[in-house]
Amino acid sequence: MAWNYPNNRNDISVSEKATYSNNTFLPNPITKQTEKDEFLSWQQKLQLNNIVLGPSKGGSTNPETPSTTGKITREYWSNVHSTNYSDIPTASPPTSISELTLFEAPSNVSDNYGQRVRGFVTAPENGQYTFWIAADDKAELYLSSTEDPASKVRIAFTDNYTYSREWVKYPSQQSAKIMLQAGKRYYIEALHIEGGGGDNLAVGWQLPSGIMERPIVGNRLSPYTTTVGTTAVASTLEIADVDINSQKTIAYPNPFSSKITLNFRNQIMELQQLVLLSPTGQVIYQSNSVELEDSKLELDLSGLKMKAGLYLIKYTDNQGNSNSLKVYMK
Repeated sequence: MAWNYPNNRNDISVSEKATYSNNTFLPNPITKQTEKDEFLSWQQKLQLNNIVLGPSKGGSTNPETPSTTGKITREYWSNVHSTNYSDIPTASPPTSISELTLFEAPSNVSDNYGQRVRGFVTAPENGQYTFWIAADDKAELYLSSTEDPASKVRIAFTDNYTYSREWVKYPSQQSAKIMLQAGKRYYIEALHIEGGGGDNLAVGWQLPSGIMERPIVGNRLSPYTTTVGTTAVASTLEIADVDINSQKTIAYPNPFSSKITLNFRNQIMELQQLVLLSPTGQVIYQSNSVELEDSKLELDLSGLKMKAGLYLIKYTDNQGNSNSLKVYMK
């Protein structure tokens, strides 16, 4: 708040003639709800920047919260012409995968789609938490008592649209109070379906101390991971905002076991070179002057004794143009 300018929110003092930008003007008169909203805004700003006010040691009765990645996984399926969650093809590869830094999906992005936002939420305090979900057209929220998705139960939902961050339009949007343990991770999932018109999705909670985080801030979140052998594999495959429909070349299945097919979508008929690289840049496989069949190439990598993990396929066409894509071996 700029000193002596109650309707002008800034981070510095105007009286010292410091420069500032991106002003947010508050309504006049300022109501109690305005003050609550402003207080919440500053709380979220502090939390997003990992700023703690007050003593850093000896001032908390809760154990220190373990580090999180600050992101949660978003899976998006296009062309879902239905109002039934069961028609979201979650068993099939999504159209795109990305990571969110808040438990809130982009708004007004498309029509006729389904999405799943899932990962892990880490409780910062011991006690009872309340969750909310807001969405257009409809969505439901699941929480597990552990990190295991198999133990998830539905805790809140909305069968009708709400505006963005409209948390209390329907009683079903709010969960019952749920006991969580400080420092423990819990699997969390929001399933959302959109028909036409506006679209939004967000999930919030209230901490036992009374602090509202609506939506849940990134430093509570970690993306969904699956375990393959002893290797933890991020479901996002370390690829953010990859839209399969917009890619010139796609690889499938991805993750793959021993064979993988590259589809170049009628771009080129011949490759000058194709190289498979490890994350450290080591050449695992290389082939020169590769001819394609129907713009496709199937690679059999079963004899290479590769470990599960992320790899990079780099290819150069007969015009000398090079591109690459990331693939995962499971």
